[in-house]
Amino acid sequence: MEAFSLYFLTIVVVLVSFIFLGFLSQRFKSKTSILPTGTFGLPVVGETLHFFSSGPEKFIHQRMEKYSAEVFATSLFGKKVAVVCGAAGNKFLLYTANDQLAPWLPSAASKLMDLVDSPGQSVRQVISKCRTFLHNEILNPKTLRQYITIMDALAREHIKTEWDPSKVIQVYPLCQKYALSLSCRLLLGLEDACQIQRISDSFWIIMQGLFSMPINMPGTRYNHALKEVKRVKHQFLNIIAKKRDMVFQDTGSAGSDVLSRILLEGNAYSMSDSEIGAYLLTLMLPSYEGISATITFALNHLAELPHIYEAVYKGTF
Repeated sequence: MEAFSLYFLTIVVVLVSFIFLGFLSQRFKSKTSILPTGTFGLPVVGETLHFFSSGPEKFIHQRMEKYSAEVFATSLFGKKVAVVCGAAGNKFLLYTANDQLAPWLPSAASKLMDLVDSPGQSVRQVISKCRTFLHNEILNPKTLRQYITIMDALAREHIKTEWDPSKVIQVYPLCQKYALSLSCRLLLGLEDACQIQRISDSFWIIMQGLFSMPINMPGTRYNHALKEVKRVKHQFLNIIAKKRDMVFQDTGSAGSDVLSRILLEGNAYSMSDSEIGAYLLTLMLPSYEGISATITFALNHLAELPHIYEAVYKGTF
């Protein structure tokens, strides 16, 4: 009987200890981690359905009004996330994010952006290797001056052929066309309009899949995007092979584009064609949306604020 009482007492003490430790950990967690307000929506899917049905802009503005104009919590693509908004949030991301945050993509997006075919090599490893080359060989004053001349000439040509003949202009699609043409010229040394259009078509399909429900079934946007990633990788490998033949048959024919420089100098960095293609794609895909959106917002800002436009036009800003 005494042995049973001792055994029972031991169990009670252990249970009380666990409960007490759990209580302390919850108190400590609540004091040390202040989570933003918001809702995580339904299990698994979270608020992903609301995100797609209302669109990113409306979704974010509604929750900024409901919870906080600076930061709110939600759940997208099966992951709990914090959405940082406003001027303070932008300042934080621009100036301190490298020390506070790590790059991350949802698993569905990572699968779309898994552009490396080399065994044992991740996208991050390839980007790190190629970034070293970029900083050492490309991002120097002499090369950048050459690129500014090309950018200026291409912008003038684009405005003359695409903007001047039209009375009504759809700014964003034309900015996308300019951004991709510029990327193809500077990164690939590509000027053929048909090839650029094929790349544009592929990028459009991939971006549609990136911002769709990640359901990999025949007929879905996501499935179509996965197939398009394979096609565009093959297309880039063909471009690299042709450029390699041209560069090594006649070194003097090599242009100032990044691909030519990589092929001439890249042996020192041990980059395969697959790694080169993956790196160029990781540069070009974000620019397809990012550069064109930035130009569109800048033009809208200038149109709505004539005094700013005048200052920019006169060079007095």
